[in-house]
Amino acid sequence: MQYKHNSSDSFTRCSFCGREIARDKMILLDEQDQKTVLHMTCKQCNTATLVFIYNNNAGGSMGMGIATDMDHLEVVSKLGESPVSTDEVISVHKLLSNYKGNSVDFIKKV
Repeated sequence: MQYKHNSSDSFTRCSFCGREIARDKMILLDEQDQKTVLHMTCKQCNTATLVFIYNNNAGGSMGMGIATDMDHLEVVSKLGESPVSTDEVISVHKLLSNYKGNSVDFIKKV
């Protein structure tokens, strides 16, 4: 599988500096049905970005790029994990709603 680069495609720009990402710095991580996940690294500023693209039935695309500190192998290992459950979200919400302090201290306690 190879991502087809289109110079007008806004998904191929660095999420930090906005420069065009070189083709050799784009790694296709996952492609299913109408969803594509790419890991890209900017040669200019060295920012790594995860790009999630969804192609709809009308021929349009929408996507989102997120800067990350993970390399492509770390991302691939996370793609197969189970999503966060509703119960887990509620548990964390309850824990946080009663916490009085800053986030650094909270993380140290957990």
